[in-house]
Amino acid sequence: MKNYAKLLVAIQGMRFDLGIDEYRRGMSAAKKHFEDCEDQAAKQAIVCDAYATAEKILAKRFGSEANPAKRSN
Repeated sequence: MKNYAKLLVAIQGMRFDLGIDEYRRGMSAAKKHFEDCEDQAAKQAIVCDAYATAEKILAKRFGSEANPAKRSN
């Protein structure tokens, strides 16, 4: 029985190391994290584009008053 348990642990370790078992040991977690990072980067790019567009519109509408960082005190 001890030999069977050792063999089972050894086989599981090999499966995990090779990435065959996706439900344990981080292969699926790593894939999910990578996909989440890609999604977040895409969302951040959309937000940055929208912010830049809003800044351009406000600059045209209000001039330098629209951007408080460009005001001279």
